[in-house]
Amino acid sequence: MSTKGQFLREFNEAFVTGDMDFVVEHLTDDITWSMVGEQPVQGKEAFLEVMKSGGSETVLEVVISNIITHGVEAAVNGTMKMQDTSGKVTTYGFCDIYRFSGFKNGRIKELTSYLIRIGDKDIH
Repeated sequence: MSTKGQFLREFNEAFVTGDMDFVVEHLTDDITWSMVGEQPVQGKEAFLEVMKSGGSETVLEVVISNIITHGVEAAVNGTMKMQDTSGKVTTYGFCDIYRFSGFKNGRIKELTSYLIRIGDKDIH
């Protein structure tokens, strides 16, 4: 796996586990995060606020299927299982498209996230 590919695996793990220090360290100050269907998040502080709010679901599992890198662009896709406070588990398919500020040692400048619900399961 390429260095950038390994970084993206680590970034996704940090994102899911809430390691905000790691995540924020690798963003540009003017990051734009576009979650398809939602208003874009502009800037590192706003990105951090969205991460802190986290929603009412807990991530149970993330499986990364592919990491593709090319120059200053990259894509990661896979599935994740999330559990809400009532115990319902939902599986989502995701794809994140990254644009870095530079080829080597660049920070994430743009992130576009696609999230699609693909199944529910009640585990009561």
